[in-house]
Amino acid sequence: MLPFADLHIGVADYHSIILPYRLGIYSREQYLHYMNMEAMRYYTNSLVSISDDEAARLAGKTSNAQTLFYNRGCMHLIDMNAKIITANRNRSIDGVVLEFHRLGQLRRLHGLAEWLELMAK
Repeated sequence: MLPFADLHIGVADYHSIILPYRLGIYSREQYLHYMNMEAMRYYTNSLVSISDDEAARLAGKTSNAQTLFYNRGCMHLIDMNAKIITANRNRSIDGVVLEFHRLGQLRRLHGLAEWLELMAK
């Protein structure tokens, strides 16, 4: 299970790649290049297998620990988006992220349990 902190941080990385493609700013080739770069940064990170707690302890000492949260969260969103689209072509991770964000705007509880509930819809 993805640590919840990674999800929040990964949203920015995910959308920094996907939105320019959707808006026609990136070509398909550029989009794939940036997605592959994101995956490469995550999977070649020498700290990829450490826990978030350990990464937080190391964050002030190494950039690999600092970036791990961003890349891990982004990779989770890429994976979840593919699973959602495969199950229901009328949905994407965007709807889940927006619903989750709305909970925060409404000052309603929005933690891991709520994220998992939204993902299960």
